[in-house]
Amino acid sequence: MGNMKEEKIIGFLRNLKKNLIAYEDKHGDEFDVYFDDSWVRYGSKIANMQSMVFVCEEPETAFETTDCSLDEFCDDPYVDVYISCEGNVYEYVYGYSAYGGDARKKDLYDAFVDAADNNGLIMDFCGGALSFTSDESFRKQEEDEKRS
Repeated sequence: MGNMKEEKIIGFLRNLKKNLIAYEDKHGDEFDVYFDDSWVRYGSKIANMQSMVFVCEEPETAFETTDCSLDEFCDDPYVDVYISCEGNVYEYVYGYSAYGGDARKKDLYDAFVDAADNNGLIMDFCGGALSFTSDESFRKQEEDEKRS
C-alpha cells in the first residue's frame, strides 16, 4: 500500500462521496452510471462503492477487511487508493479525460479529480480502474529509486 495515512484516505473518501452524491443529484438516472459494480480498496480494506456513497452515513463504515491487501492486489506498491470500476463509470471518466465530452461526463470526471486534488492525490487510469497516489507515496517512490 502507498504511504498516505488512513485519516487522509478517509478524508478523500468523504470528499469523493460528497462529490458523487452531488453528481447523482444533478444527473440522476439520465446518464446510466451505476456504482454497484465498482469497488474501492485501500490497505487491506474493501468496500462496494454504491454502499460507500449511498448506503453508509460515513464512507469508512462501508469497508471490510479482506484477505488480500492492496499490495498483493495491485502491481504498484505506491498506490494509496484503487477503485475497480469497469463499465460506464470507467468509460465516462477515462473517455472524458481522453476525448472530452458533454457536461455530464465532465461532472463525473470532476467528481473524482476534485476529490483527489483536494486531498493531495493524483488520479491515474489502470484499464478498468482508477488509482490514486499521494504526494507522500511519490516521495517514497523517489527515495526508493535513488537507493536502487
